[in-house]
Amino acid sequence: MKADFEYDWPGAEQEFKRAIDLNPNDADAHFRYAWNYLTPLGKSEQAVSEMKKALELDPFSRIDNTILALTYFYGRRYDKALGQFQKAIELNPDFFVTYYHLAWLDAQVGQYPDAITALTEGRVKGYRSIVKIAKSDEVSLRKAFVAEGGNGFWREIQRQNQRDDPQIGEFAIPQVDARLGNKEKALEGLERNYDERASLATLVNVDPAFDSLRSDPRLESLIRRMGLTSNAKVP
Repeated sequence: MKADFEYDWPGAEQEFKRAIDLNPNDADAHFRYAWNYLTPLGKSEQAVSEMKKALELDPFSRIDNTILALTYFYGRRYDKALGQFQKAIELNPDFFVTYYHLAWLDAQVGQYPDAITALTEGRVKGYRSIVKIAKSDEVSLRKAFVAEGGNGFWREIQRQNQRDDPQIGEFAIPQVDARLGNKEKALEGLERNYDERASLATLVNVDPAFDSLRSDPRLESLIRRMGLTSNAKVP
């Protein structure tokens, strides 16, 4: 794909718009244009508009409802994101990915107990079929948070990542390193994501997890190599 793998943003825009012109009633075309092009470029309002069009065409889509919430999240509209996550869960209560991303939001706004609840729910419903392990990890996270607050939460997430490797939707390694102030490791991880064309790598410019790194010229360089405009108008 021109956006995620080639970082050819003008070419990607042409392809997405062409797909919509050919079939304006294709919900997936609007979703892809919003998620793979508009959101990485920081064009939040347009991305929300396209996601709403996708949902008009496919209102019960579990992924589209979740991605609309994430579009609000990356636009720093956290109240709107929360409301949309709640709606997505009401419509598709068994879609584990929604809970993972809700945990991102809860952690971002400092609601760590809620983040732990959401993450555990996602784990129970998703890849961790052994409920006992998910519940044990929940206890460890709650103990870490009580003992050390947010830093304890992130350190325990890091420990669990090192044990299991993060799965889709959970907190990625560079995100956790950035939250813990491990700048060098976070930047190394982002470089690996760039080299490997990792999933969600193009969101580095709008992900609030990396706000603490935005003054570092190495992040600026990485963003330029992706063909993105530095900082993408992040508030």
